[in-house]
Amino acid sequence: MKSVSFDEIKRRLFATKIFSIIRICLLLLICSVMQVIASTGYSQMTTLSLDLKNVSVEDVLNEIESKTEYRFLYNKKSVDVDRKVDISVDGKEITTILDNLFKKSDVNYVISDRQIVLNKTSDVMIVQQGRRVSGVVVDGTGIPVIGANVVEKGTTNGTITDMDGKFSLEVPDNATLLISYIGYSPKEIVVKGQSSFQIKLAEDTKALDEVVVVGYGIQKKSVVTGAISSVKAEDMMNSANTRPEQALQGKTSGVQVLSSSGAPGSSMKIRIRGYSSNGNSDPLYIVDGLRTDDISGLEPSNIASMEVLKDGASAAIYGAEGGNGVVLITTKNGSAGKTQVTYDFQYTIQSLGKTPKVMNAEQYISYMDESGAIPGIQWDGTDTDWVKETFEAAPMQKHNLSISGGNEKSTYLMSLSFLNQDGIVKGDDDNYKRYSGMFNGSQKVNKWLKVGSSVQINRSVQHSINENDESRGVISNAILLDPLTPVEYVGEVPTRVQELIDAGKPVMQSENGNYYGISKYVNGETINPFVQKGQSQTATTITSLMGNAYMDITPLEGLTFTSKLGINYFSKNVHNYKPEYYYSGEMMNAFASVSESDATMTYWQWENYASYVKSFNKHNFTLMAGTAVSRRDYKTVTASGYPLIKDQDSYADLDYISTQANSKVGGTTLTDTKLSYFARINYDYENKYLFQATVRRDAAGLSILPKDNRWGTFPALSAGWVISNEDFFPELNGFSYAKIRGSWGQNGSLSNLGKYSYASNVVSSGSVTNYLTWSSMNASTLYPLADGTYATASSPSVLGNNKLTWETSEQLDFGIDLRFLADRLGFTMDYYHKTTKDLITTNTPPLEAGNSASPINGGNVVNKGFDFELTWRDHIGDFKYSIAANLSTLKNEVTYLDPTISRLNGASVNKWSSATAFEKGLPVWYFRGYKTDGIDPATGNVNFVDVNGDGTVNANDFTYIGSAIPDITYGATLNMEYKGFDFTMFIQGQAGNDILMGIIRTDRPATNKLSLFYTDRWTPENPNASRPSATVDAKYWNSDQMLFNGSFMKIKQIQLGYSLPALVTNKLHIGHTRIYASLDDFFTFTNYPGMDPEASSSDNNSIGIDRGFFPISKKVLFGLSLNF
Repeated sequence: MKSVSFDEIKRRLFATKIFSIIRICLLLLICSVMQVIASTGYSQMTTLSLDLKNVSVEDVLNEIESKTEYRFLYNKKSVDVDRKVDISVDGKEITTILDNLFKKSDVNYVISDRQIVLNKTSDVMIVQQGRRVSGVVVDGTGIPVIGANVVEKGTTNGTITDMDGKFSLEVPDNATLLISYIGYSPKEIVVKGQSSFQIKLAEDTKALDEVVVVGYGIQKKSVVTGAISSVKAEDMMNSANTRPEQALQGKTSGVQVLSSSGAPGSSMKIRIRGYSSNGNSDPLYIVDGLRTDDISGLEPSNIASMEVLKDGASAAIYGAEGGNGVVLITTKNGSAGKTQVTYDFQYTIQSLGKTPKVMNAEQYISYMDESGAIPGIQWDGTDTDWVKETFEAAPMQKHNLSISGGNEKSTYLMSLSFLNQDGIVKGDDDNYKRYSGMFNGSQKVNKWLKVGSSVQINRSVQHSINENDESRGVISNAILLDPLTPVEYVGEVPTRVQELIDAGKPVMQSENGNYYGISKYVNGETINPFVQKGQSQTATTITSLMGNAYMDITPLEGLTFTSKLGINYFSKNVHNYKPEYYYSGEMMNAFASVSESDATMTYWQWENYASYVKSFNKHNFTLMAGTAVSRRDYKTVTASGYPLIKDQDSYADLDYISTQANSKVGGTTLTDTKLSYFARINYDYENKYLFQATVRRDAAGLSILPKDNRWGTFPALSAGWVISNEDFFPELNGFSYAKIRGSWGQNGSLSNLGKYSYASNVVSSGSVTNYLTWSSMNASTLYPLADGTYATASSPSVLGNNKLTWETSEQLDFGIDLRFLADRLGFTMDYYHKTTKDLITTNTPPLEAGNSASPINGGNVVNKGFDFELTWRDHIGDFKYSIAANLSTLKNEVTYLDPTISRLNGASVNKWSSATAFEKGLPVWYFRGYKTDGIDPATGNVNFVDVNGDGTVNANDFTYIGSAIPDITYGATLNMEYKGFDFTMFIQGQAGNDILMGIIRTDRPATNKLSLFYTDRWTPENPNASRPSATVDAKYWNSDQMLFNGSFMKIKQIQLGYSLPALVTNKLHIGHTRIYASLDDFFTFTNYPGMDPEASSSDNNSIGIDRGFFPISKKVLFGLSLNF
């Protein structure tokens, strides 16, 4: 080691110190520049519109405070705020408004950043002879407050504190100093001849008075005893989100949002605190008080807030439907004042993000030769990159126009929205259009009566391709088809294809008339992706109406009766047209066919409840009790047939089927009813000791549960202690708020019940496969008679189970809420333990039964973990910034299965039977297959583990090999604002989960594969390879070698925006105007070699299986927000 002299050490230390000083000086310089310009920015950037008649000055000041960040300070003995005034201004700065408001009075005002001080003109003192005062401003913990405003009261004479919280100011001897800072209560100091001050600011508790929506009401956040997360409108604006669920992704702890596909209009799933069932684990959605199963039609920009009720106590008010958590969605309403017109526009360019690497032509030929699948291929030079050929850049545009306004008695908001999204697969076969309209209004009829309504109307049309299918999917075929086949033949057509054409086979052609390429080597369902795309054309049209009307009657102070009637209508039509085509003997449509599926649902609910609020001697009570009744009618009609009179789009209708001999018709009709009683009591003493008790009793209709088990009771208790409100709580500890809380609650789930599943009914129809669409449909059961005709046959549906009951979740939650440094720093932590019992599972019937068994309550699942949320918000002059981060952990385990069930088998992948399973002691729907122990470096063969030790490796050695459920999910958002500029960066990710690559056709050895199976394969020259030789044992494809690390981190959004200055917007006679550009879903960091690590599925037992998942596109977005 080279020696270093003592002088050299001193020199290096000195250089290090100098470098540190330079960095500190640069930081101070930057902050100082920001502070210098702090005093003028907000007032110049903020404009207001007011239209108030015959109101008090105090009402005007309150209205300004509600619409801006300004806060008024005044003494009512000096300033007459009861004086009646009329004021009407449109897009004016605060100075203009105040000049107008006080032009005929003796009131003088002083604006200091966001603080406005009002005084009599005679009280305003002019600095003539005075002194220079100085001091330091600190918070409750003694930490300097940087950028605090120090103003001589009643004047414009002022300054701000420096990096050490210090200030210096020239004032008269009898002056009063007004000190203010965001997050703290303003403070006044009388000089009285003093020259030096130590000023301590107290935290402002206004942030704790924020309210959150709960079931059948609202609560102050400071007294909430449950685990409730909230996402506000500002978190949903200016993004490329097309569905409300996307607004929750990465924004709140304990919530996982799963994309079933990245295709336009595709569905999503929300999981709140884990996977609670072997079946449906979807939460309950409540939109403006109305229950719904589908929120796809809601325009995200019309939403005011989304609250997630995560713990059992918060969700218990919804009883039998709250077991999987509850998502409360509140749409926007109008407010009193001048009519506001807002127009939002977005134009987005979408493209393929992560591109998987598949074998090119040379690698494919070499691999096929080594494996013996296709030896001696003669290559003509064709090397098709099917992934590149299949995808293209595609546009998306959104328009939203809203009009809102009102007065003291009535408010209204109307909104119209349009979304047009093209998919990134080439052509027009993947597209989604949505038309949305909304009206919210309320009217205060008199002092004791208020009425209102909310209406949502939506219509969408989705054109889709087949995907997430390893056999017949467009995406999977783009990966599996060999690179030796061209997209289409340009010029001469190969002899084997020409022979098909000459034989009259309808070989599919492209728009330019060229015939699509047909593989010489790959057979079966794997075909040219463009042929796969064109051989089935599906259009789904959805029309929905959600609406409710309510009235609030307040006969006595604190007592309110509410009656609310809601209706939800949903109509879905799926039209499928299959033109005649020929690709091979296995893949063809011999006849042009058409099928239609119509489903309609009408749901209505009527809720009546009363709430009573009473306070006395520091005791605060809120009592609520009510009843609800609901009914849902669901009806389906399906029909299909072939051939068509003419094979054209215009003839793709049931009316043009040439014969009824090949037609099928089916349908179902179901009715569900529910009756409920519910009550809740909230109590707190001096906002310190908090308690809540909830109970709900629900009755399900006979289509859901048998008569003896139809009633269920769901109680809940929660309590909290606001320690920071205690007298003994020390002041100098950095805390501005501290609360500990705990809750226990029971909830039910009806998600996996219905259709008289418990009953042994006599039926004359059943589910059959429609081979035109490869989907299920209902058809009559026919019995052949001796004369060759058929009669409709009837039989018992199942054995019956009159002991069937609902799934029940029981959850414990312990949480802590902390706020530091005047609420600038916030921290929330929860530990939860959720047990879901009586899961609805299949049953094994006796051999002599002859038919199926009814489902039973045969399993329990436990989800437990921690939720963390951390926030920081602050500003230095006009520079404002905030950081919000969340992280959740999850451990999921099946803790019980009925003794008659060893395990439930789940999804199969190609020839991999039961690749997922549901079994005691393991996670829900874990991956099950062969376990391996590396590659033999001598032979290149896979070392399979003999799990049961019987000396033979076969299907009996299938075992746990991984899970799709992540151990950790997280998200973080950074927001910054300076002057008119704003910047947002949002990341989201997960870790600890596996993805099963299902895009491998083990039954079709000639199909292509990812290049890693070639580049990392074993050869004599590469004995330490991570992948086996090309002549691999078939069990390899059903092993843990097909699992990949599914962890990822996505930068979901990087956005830069600019709001036009008020001087510009005033000249243009418009209101606040913002333009912005954004990169959404643009950067993904993952080791998964497939297209998208967010691979999921719409099937509950297939989570984490990538069968050719339509990838979520990366987006370049341009937007405009305009107000009038």
